[in-house]
Amino acid sequence: MDVRIGHDRTSDTTILSLHGQLDIDTATALVDALEDLHQRDVSRIVVDLAGVHFCDSTGLSALVVGYHRATRAGGYLRLAAPTPFLLRVLTVVGIRETVPVYRSVAAGCRGGADEIVTDSGTVEPEVWTTEDRPGE
Repeated sequence: MDVRIGHDRTSDTTILSLHGQLDIDTATALVDALEDLHQRDVSRIVVDLAGVHFCDSTGLSALVVGYHRATRAGGYLRLAAPTPFLLRVLTVVGIRETVPVYRSVAAGCRGGADEIVTDSGTVEPEVWTTEDRPGE
């Protein structure tokens, strides 16, 4: 996992750009970056997910913990530019209900409510009946 830190001067937002897999073996890089920002009282954060091609529960947890820490400090953590795979994961596990997701980093920096991803992309809810549930 490669974590790059940038800054958007217009919105005074720190941008964390992630590249690679965000999983149990690599999530510490994100956790360390978020901890460093917290220690420096940085609480306006956009996480650029465009370069993340895999994310497991450890990575998702790091994002949610970072979100709660930033909001408790009076700021925000917004997710931006997820791949279709990651958007599906964020939707299925319910993170999009708590953490705002934007289609682009620029939109995440602006933070407009009208720019939050509201559709589920390729996510289709699965509805099972007793007759077609696997294993029954």
